[in-house]
Amino acid sequence: MQTLEIGYYQSVLDKSELADHWEISIEDHSFSHGGFGEIFHIINIDGVAPEQPLVLKLFFNNKEQEHCFDAISQLGGKVFDQVHDNKNFLEDYPALRALPLCIFGVEIDGIERDGYVMYDLAEMDLIGFDKIAVDYDEDAYEEFENHDLTWRLTAAYHLVRGFHMLEKMRFLHADISADNIFIGKKEPMAVILDYDSGAVIESKDDTPSTFGKNQPWLAPEILFQLKGMQKKGKALVDVNIYSDRWAVANAIVQILTSMQALYLTDLSEETLRRYSKSYQWPKIDTSDSIFMEGNEEYYEEFIERWKELPEPVRRELDYTFNKGMFNPQCRTSYGRWEMILRSVIQQNGLHVPLPTPHTSSAGNNSAKPKPSPKNVVNKTGNVEDLEAAKEELNKYMDVLVMDIISGSEKIEDNKFFIDMRAQKAEVNPDELISELKDFIEMFNTCRKHKPSQFELKNLRYQGSRAFISLYIVDNIIDRYCK
Repeated sequence: MQTLEIGYYQSVLDKSELADHWEISIEDHSFSHGGFGEIFHIINIDGVAPEQPLVLKLFFNNKEQEHCFDAISQLGGKVFDQVHDNKNFLEDYPALRALPLCIFGVEIDGIERDGYVMYDLAEMDLIGFDKIAVDYDEDAYEEFENHDLTWRLTAAYHLVRGFHMLEKMRFLHADISADNIFIGKKEPMAVILDYDSGAVIESKDDTPSTFGKNQPWLAPEILFQLKGMQKKGKALVDVNIYSDRWAVANAIVQILTSMQALYLTDLSEETLRRYSKSYQWPKIDTSDSIFMEGNEEYYEEFIERWKELPEPVRRELDYTFNKGMFNPQCRTSYGRWEMILRSVIQQNGLHVPLPTPHTSSAGNNSAKPKPSPKNVVNKTGNVEDLEAAKEELNKYMDVLVMDIISGSEKIEDNKFFIDMRAQKAEVNPDELISELKDFIEMFNTCRKHKPSQFELKNLRYQGSRAFISLYIVDNIIDRYCK
């Protein structure tokens, strides 16, 4: 056991186990390491075992340490703001359970090291997705194969919801791969980890530089930047919000089918351009020289599983892998993924369960399928009354959004009325307010410059999520965004 005397720290999520000066006792040897640091089990903090099993990541003392610490520190500040507004943040966003609990600096053998503390995911009955998607560990893969499509759709839903929240906080992960996702063994959740390569952006068009490495889920534009590098090498690459979306689309495919998305000999620009010109994903002629030889049966199995996916999911993946291969802005947004996955789950008469916080409890009722809200009879007992309530909500939101934009009203002053009308229409009021805030944020971005057709399309789509009529959104565009 070795004890670290912490010199300074930044609390992110949990202050209960921290003091002005504190010591952390960890095991003598790390149990895992990556390109940026090594991870240790925490034995105790100031002599007391933590209530929840924790681990500590120490960054290596090299040129990447400063970038890693800056990224984690900036993300920590944004997460702290979210937690201040929502005390159940981690319960509401289970995909973000590997966020830093606190960030610290320490001196070890005369060398300054930075790091952070996080929950021990292995103690939450989670397993690294790379065991399934890359290593094909027999036991892990077989256990994952036993999950039905609804379980998989739910895990994917929580994953994109987590990335949607990161996007709202203007944070790019920039290193989305199978080994940076943990998947539930029993409960349907996927957890994002390793935020060290990430970057905070000011707008969706920002392209910060970060350290990249070759891996199969990388967006084409990132792969091309890494051309000629060693397989396990790292270099500074320019990333953006759209390159993250490509990687998440790959994750969705592999979660839903247990199989990879592309079956090509390599992912070079020449091969991808030839494929894009000759085929519509996921189709490929297995006799083509660019097909991954020896994987014919595997590919045929993938196509069969692909056909079983809900049509709205296949449509978005088609759009991303075909239109979005060389046009990054044509990659499905997290908000749209969230809406589509939630919708297809509810079409099966199920709600989207929130996994039990911190520990697995497969027998807990909160993780079992329940009737979808759409199948619950309105309190009046009349379906027509429910439709009328939704129409009333729609009209109210149309008037309210115009008043907010004109400056005569504020969202905060109307929460009571939104809540009342939303509950009557059986719509989650907190989610509705969040969607309205997102619409206002997108509108403010659009009004600062002449928006592209892509931005206007997203604005119209976001309006529909906030129960705002299309003609009202078009009226706003004509008045303020020309």
